[in-house]
Amino acid sequence: MINTPTTLILGAGASYPFGFPLGTGLVRQISDSLEFTPALKGTSGSGLFTMTPVYSEDETDNKFIHFLNELGFERSEIEKFRNDLINSQLNSIDAFLEFRTEHLSLGKLCIAWNIYKSEKSKTLFSSGGNWYRIVWNSIVTTQEKFKGNKLKIVTFNYDRSLEYYLSHAYGATYNCSLKEAYSILLDTLEFVHLHGSLGRLIFQDKNSVVMPEEGYFPYDGEIDFKEDLLNIADSLKIIHEIGDLGSPFHQAKECFLDSDRIAFLGFGYNQTNLDRLELNKFDNKYISGSGFGLSYYQVKNLIKNNSYINDIEVSQGSCDQFLEKVFILN
Repeated sequence: MINTPTTLILGAGASYPFGFPLGTGLVRQISDSLEFTPALKGTSGSGLFTMTPVYSEDETDNKFIHFLNELGFERSEIEKFRNDLINSQLNSIDAFLEFRTEHLSLGKLCIAWNIYKSEKSKTLFSSGGNWYRIVWNSIVTTQEKFKGNKLKIVTFNYDRSLEYYLSHAYGATYNCSLKEAYSILLDTLEFVHLHGSLGRLIFQDKNSVVMPEEGYFPYDGEIDFKEDLLNIADSLKIIHEIGDLGSPFHQAKECFLDSDRIAFLGFGYNQTNLDRLELNKFDNKYISGSGFGLSYYQVKNLIKNNSYINDIEVSQGSCDQFLEKVFILN
């Protein structure tokens, strides 16, 4: 059980072990998802050995592009967006959309399509370096005491993998429905998605068909209708849409205020993101984080420029190692 009031701040690296892309990886996925693959029209030729496939120059077999067309995006606009995103050489789609606000609607649809496709439950329960398991085994206690856990999650990520994982772990441990488990988790552990999320989870009973409700989408789901794609995209917020003082950031600061310790997991320590969190106002807290891929000198400069950070652990850089060896959850 976690008795010390604690907030974990998650960056893209925290979801990476579970099949989600980092910033540059998502840019690449979006680029690939916008490739125009000509639709097969039929074959040509007069004999068995001269038949050759014939493709349409105007139609595509790409389901995502079909949805975008139905939503009013023409091929020329899609291709310009794709080319500009690639040529910008920025490390994230979010950064690109902050500069190119005219592409905001299309960009959010691309994020929704690609992140939603990455939500696969099989990667949650079989992946190595599973820091979700460490969190679960830190908060598990008797069912009566469970709501006494003092853990809050602030995340820059859109995915709902941690909520999904913990719901399954709770349901299996305490023998209750996933719907009940999810409700208890949301009441006990505060989740703040700073940029929005793919919607709230809806759990499907094996023996019945549950239709998605507005704002609720299943994990492991498929986007079969353009309306669903549009609704998921509407749940996402690029930073300039909410502003530095938007409600999710207010919620995050309330989490920091209520915590004795704060830890970054899988975070890139982008200075703009650090400034938006305004952690300098909470320099009486113990603030640390994992530092996978960071050099000694990068860490030294990072702490020098953000003196409220007490420690970035490089040698135990991965999220699971950091939690096991450095930032013990209790």
